[in-house]
Amino acid sequence: MRTGHLTHEEMQDWVMSDGQGADEIGAHLSHCTACQEELAAYKLMLPMLETMPAAAFDFDVAEMVLANLPERQVGVSVGMVMVYLMVGAGVLAGLGALYVMTRYLAFNLVAGIGAIMIISVLGFQIREMVKQYQRQLRLLEHC
Repeated sequence: MRTGHLTHEEMQDWVMSDGQGADEIGAHLSHCTACQEELAAYKLMLPMLETMPAAAFDFDVAEMVLANLPERQVGVSVGMVMVYLMVGAGVLAGLGALYVMTRYLAFNLVAGIGAIMIISVLGFQIREMVKQYQRQLRLLEHC
């Protein structure tokens, strides 16, 4: 036996199927006056809904919605140009440092290892900074 009242969907299904369906619903309706009253209201509404004319607009809804949508911007933003410039400058600085190390520090490997470590850490820092910047841009685009 059912402990709660019928949902609106169950009542609508019951009315539309002319009382055919789950025995549990019929058993509940036989003793629950609140659900019987709701069901009677649905039985009155159904014929009215079937005879109602379809809603018609005197304007084109799709055209109105499309007119209010923002245009999609195509191209690269100024922020991304700056990111690419920073990455390019970092790559050039790294290549320049590599050239200096191989040209002038080739015989002094101890000094070269320190420079390689510094450049590597700097490269990772730049990469992390660019990733964080891109995350922040994505967050701002969704606001």
